[in-house]
Amino acid sequence: MLQRWFHDRYRAAQSMRHQLTDATHLVILKHMEKCGFMTVNPVDWNILLVKRYGKQWTVDLARKTYTCNKFQMDHFPCSHALAAARE
Repeated sequence: MLQRWFHDRYRAAQSMRHQLTDATHLVILKHMEKCGFMTVNPVDWNILLVKRYGKQWTVDLARKTYTCNKFQMDHFPCSHALAAARE
């Protein structure tokens, strides 16, 4: 039974089209859509200010920290980080 479970998971992983799970891929795509409406102002090489609808977040690419704290909790990039990386 356990061997079958591992086999089923292995086959599912082999059929994936990308390196992320489908659910994670959809979240990243949603974040990419949101980042299109953000403006990015660099402070220095690694720190950027990301603005949208009057709100502002600080993204530190070197330390991988963002003031929204989503990366620290989810461990994949939020829309603010994607906007900063796009620049």
